[in-house]
Amino acid sequence: MQLARRLRGTSAFTIVFVGLLGLVFALSFGHRYSPGQDAPYHARYVAVVIDQLRGAGDLYEPVHLYEPNTLLYVVAALAGLVVGPVMGLQLVVALGQIGLPLVTLWALGRLRAGRWGAVIACSFVFSESYAGGFLAFRVAAPLFVAALVLTALALQDAGRRSLVALGVILVALFLLHAHVWLWAGALIAAGIVAYARREGVRAGFSRVRGLLVASAPSLALAIHWAATTYGRGRVHGSDEVLERFQGAPLMGAYWRPAWWKLNPLEGVLDAAHAVRSSMDDVTLMVTFVAVAASWMIGRRLAASSRAVGFLRGCALASLASFFVLPDTLSDQLIAARHWEMGMWLAPLLVDVRAPLLARAPAWERAAVAGLALPTAARLVVLLIAVSRFDAEASGLAAVGQHLREGEGPLAYASVDEPSATWRWNPMFHAHGWVGAERRVEIVFHSSTRETNLPIRYRAGPPSPLVKLRGDARWPLREGLWSHYPLVLAYGWPPEEARDAAALRAADLVAASGPWQLWRRKPALDR
Repeated sequence: MQLARRLRGTSAFTIVFVGLLGLVFALSFGHRYSPGQDAPYHARYVAVVIDQLRGAGDLYEPVHLYEPNTLLYVVAALAGLVVGPVMGLQLVVALGQIGLPLVTLWALGRLRAGRWGAVIACSFVFSESYAGGFLAFRVAAPLFVAALVLTALALQDAGRRSLVALGVILVALFLLHAHVWLWAGALIAAGIVAYARREGVRAGFSRVRGLLVASAPSLALAIHWAATTYGRGRVHGSDEVLERFQGAPLMGAYWRPAWWKLNPLEGVLDAAHAVRSSMDDVTLMVTFVAVAASWMIGRRLAASSRAVGFLRGCALASLASFFVLPDTLSDQLIAARHWEMGMWLAPLLVDVRAPLLARAPAWERAAVAGLALPTAARLVVLLIAVSRFDAEASGLAAVGQHLREGEGPLAYASVDEPSATWRWNPMFHAHGWVGAERRVEIVFHSSTRETNLPIRYRAGPPSPLVKLRGDARWPLREGLWSHYPLVLAYGWPPEEARDAAALRAADLVAASGPWQLWRRKPALDR
């Protein structure tokens, strides 16, 4: 009886956390394709790296392992050698999605803080970057948290193993996502400076020199990359990005109005939510309030250690930077990503222990409810949204089976309509999924070896870049059929004139729901 009572009392967190982790697992593996807008783009390039590992294909520049944003492709390709590019990518992304709650739980344990904060990591790992398909950024989440936790422990008292682990994690962070590495480095540098000022330069140096040594390898990689790219005039991104922003101040930096960012129903939610759902917004706002309330009450009840203070400072700095940094810079999201990085650290603001809920103070029971219930509700909302995406994408897999391995390039003609469910459009690059599965070439950009994209062509794409999105007269686009033997069409209702124009140049190979696959007529191949 006593053992049964003890199990009932101490297993509340375990039951809740494991249940939420199961929902995260379902979101990671319960579908064939990911709803993220850029995810198909990444899947196609995982297939490219798989071909390089097998010694096939000379269209692309070999992956440079010391450059940022390459680690995702390399690790996914190694897994993809066994399970294919799409599943290989899914496995790596799942490490980030499942890894963030687990790393958060480890961090709270190392900090001797209450474990209940870890439950919201199950929700906060799914934010705007999930809908956007920014996979390298999302996979970096657990490493970002681990790096800052190890830094906090090092400033307090860390052994050599922790510093070695920190050095390895910082290198992995740089190779995964340069922006996340840069912000982590800025926070670590701020911690070092603050520690040195508090303890004195001489006394402080003996403690922080280990951190400096641990940071050196990733910093050396960053300096080498900057010298071999920008130092030699290699442009950022692809040619079309350069043309768009060349001569623009700060490479097209853009700030949204301050009133928009300060409006919690606009700016904050825009950076946090993944689907167009009032329930998604409500659950997020309730969780934000619960985190803020738990943090303020917890601060009054107990003094935190220096390590906890440093990490909470990192969380607050990340959240606050959302309001001052540009929203975009050279077509890349900046401010919203800082809000997300703050969300990754937000569980560390919470110190709700409540090992026995029945005996816990009222405020802790309310905090547990405010953290766990909205998290569970939000994950269910996301599962429903993913099931809708699966139904729509099922036709894509069906028509993709009619592609012959290695043919192409494949063009994509889709309607220009926003998703009714998702913040970003999961069908924007959808042809990348079948391109990855069937090893069909797709021209996403006009890069060369002189650009600094992680996956880039040696001497330019095999066909000119063509964008058919929203073009109702796409079969009549000049040069389309001479450069592209295949066109995947999505969302176009039957129209006699357009269908007749397509049938003059191509054969309808397959159709399923809103999806059509067209192959150029053999007579035009000559």
